[in-house]
Amino acid sequence: MSVAVRDPLSQGGLYPRPSFDVSETALSFANRLAAFHIGLPTTDFLHDFGIAPMKLVAGEPEALDRLCEISGSEREHVYQNTPVRTGKRVYDLRGHSLPAEFFSRPRTVYCPACLRDDDAGCSMPALARRARWIWALEVVRTCPTHKIPLIRKAKERHDDELNELAVRAPATVDALDAEVSALVPREVSPLQTYVVDRLDGCEGPKHLDRQALDAIVRSAELLGAVILYGPRVNLASLTVDQRDAAGARGFTVLEMGEAQVRSELKALFEACKCTTSNMGPQKVFGRLYTSMNGRRVNEDYGILRRVLREFIFENFALASGTYVLGLPLEARRLHTVASLAGETGLDNRTLRHALVAKGLVPTDAAAGFAFDAEEGRAFAAQVVRKVTVIALPKVLGCSRVTCDQILEERIVTPLADGTMYATGRTRKAVDHAEIDDFLGRLTAASRPVSHEPAEMVSVRKAAEKAKRPASSVLHLVLGGYLENVARLEANGGIDALRVNPEEVKSAVGQISVGMSIGDACRRLHIPIDAGWSLVDFGELPVTRIHSPNAQHFVTRCHLQDVNDLGERLVNAGRIAPLLDIPATEIEAKLRRHRIKPAFRWADVGANLFHRDDVKKFFPI
Repeated sequence: MSVAVRDPLSQGGLYPRPSFDVSETALSFANRLAAFHIGLPTTDFLHDFGIAPMKLVAGEPEALDRLCEISGSEREHVYQNTPVRTGKRVYDLRGHSLPAEFFSRPRTVYCPACLRDDDAGCSMPALARRARWIWALEVVRTCPTHKIPLIRKAKERHDDELNELAVRAPATVDALDAEVSALVPREVSPLQTYVVDRLDGCEGPKHLDRQALDAIVRSAELLGAVILYGPRVNLASLTVDQRDAAGARGFTVLEMGEAQVRSELKALFEACKCTTSNMGPQKVFGRLYTSMNGRRVNEDYGILRRVLREFIFENFALASGTYVLGLPLEARRLHTVASLAGETGLDNRTLRHALVAKGLVPTDAAAGFAFDAEEGRAFAAQVVRKVTVIALPKVLGCSRVTCDQILEERIVTPLADGTMYATGRTRKAVDHAEIDDFLGRLTAASRPVSHEPAEMVSVRKAAEKAKRPASSVLHLVLGGYLENVARLEANGGIDALRVNPEEVKSAVGQISVGMSIGDACRRLHIPIDAGWSLVDFGELPVTRIHSPNAQHFVTRCHLQDVNDLGERLVNAGRIAPLLDIPATEIEAKLRRHRIKPAFRWADVGANLFHRDDVKKFFPI
C-alpha cells in the first residue's frame, strides 16, 4: 500500500488516492482516504489537512471544499451525495431544502449484505466499504438491492458520527453473514422508492412533485400511523418497522390524490363512536390533528393539513372564528342540536323533537350529530313561530274539521310534513308565517263588507250545499274561480268569508277531476302523510290543476293510478281485515322471513311491501 507523506502543506493534495464512488457520501470517501493513506482514525487524517471533523459531518461547505481540494475530486459529485448545511438544522441535498429530521444522523446505517459485497476481494474493509448516500436518509429503511432491513446503530461516542464502517459494522464476513441471516426480507416501501427516485431527478405523480419532499414523508408517516395504529398513536414510540409500514400505508393514500385522502378521513370520522355533543376534531383524529395544530407548528405537511382542515370545517359543528390548523372558520357551517338551541334560545329537547320530525336529525343520532347551519336556523325560526294543532282552529278562524281538511289538502303544511317520528305537537304544528300568508291570500281574494250579504253563506254552509269538503271551497277562493267573495269586517279568518253557494256548485266541477290525495289514501288504507310521501317519491302520479289567477293549484290523482299502486304495494293494515289477522302479526311474520318493505315507516309514514313478496306468505 502506498503511504502519503503526512504533510498538509505539501502541494495541497494527496497522491495516489482512491477515486470517489458516485454512490457514496463525503464522509465515506474521507474514511477511505484516511484508510488508504495513513491507516489511522479519520479524525487524525482530517485534522492533518485542516478539516474540522464535525464540520465535515455537518456538511459545512468549507469542509467539503477542502476535501475536494486535497482529493482532486469533482466538487459537483461530492456535493451531490452530501446533505450540505444551509442554515440552522436545514440542509440542501440535490436541490431540495430538507430539515435535519429528514436524515439518519447521528445513527450509523448500513446494509450488511452490501458491506459483504464491498469486502469481497479486498483484505482491508476500511478501504473497501462505502456508505451509500441513500443510507443517510431517515426514510430509507430497506436495502433496495438485497431487500432486507438496514442496520441502524445509535451513537455511543463522539467519533461514531464519522460513520467509520470498518469500526461500526462487524469486521469479518462471518459476522456480516450472521447479521444478514437474522434479518427478515421485505419489500421496499413505496415512500422510500418515491423519495430516492425524486432525489435522483425522476418524475412522479404531478400532485406529489409539487409538494416539498419532507412534507410528503412527514404527512405519509403521520397519516399512515393513524390509519394503522389508531388516532392515539405516538409516532415517537413506534418501532422502525412500524414507522416504515406507516409511511408505506400513508403514501399509498397520498399517491392517489385528495379524493382518497378525504375517503380515509371519512372512514376515521365514521369509526369514532362519540356520543357527546362536543365531539371535536382532536377526539376523532387524535395525533393526526394535534401534530398539525397549534401556533408553534412550523412543519410542512403538504396537502394533508389543508384537506384535513377543509374536512373538519365541512363535518364538525364549529363556531365562527374557530381556528383549525392555522386558519379561522369564517362562518359557522354546521350546528348540533345543543349549539342551535343555545343560539336560538329554544329548549334543547323541544328543538331536537322538531329537527327529528323535519328530517334534519336522525332519530337515533348521537348528541354530536351535525347538520347544515342555515337549514337549522331557518327551521328553528319556524319552530319559534309555530302554531300547534290545538291552537290552529282559533288562529284560522274555522272549525276543527275544516282545519283538518286544510292540512290534508296541504293548503298549509305541517312543519314536520307528517314524519312519523315527530311528537304530536311538532307533527301538527304550522309555521305562523305560512298561516299569515294563507290568511293574507284569503283577504286579497275577498272584498270587505259590514253586513251579511244577501244570498251569500259561509264557507262551511256552501260546502254542505255543494256536498264537498270546505277545503274545496277554499281552493276556489284562493284560485280565483269565484267572482264574488265577501268578508265580514267584524269577524276574522275563514269563518268571516261569504260566498254564493250556487256559484260554488257551478265552479267546483273544475277542480273535481280525479281523486284528492286524502280519498286515495283512504282507498289504500294508508295514512295521509304516507300518501303525500308517495307523491313526492313519484310512486303516485298526480295532476296539478292550475287556477285562473295562476297563483294556486289543486293536486289530484286518477283512480287507475291509485288502483295500480294498490296492486304493487300493500301494507299490513290493508290486508289484516281481509285475513282476520292482526296487522302486527302480519308484519312480524314478514320480518321473520326477512321481507323488507319497499318503503319504510320511517321514510313515508307506513311500511309498504311489494304485493308479490306478501303473496308468498299470505293469500291476498
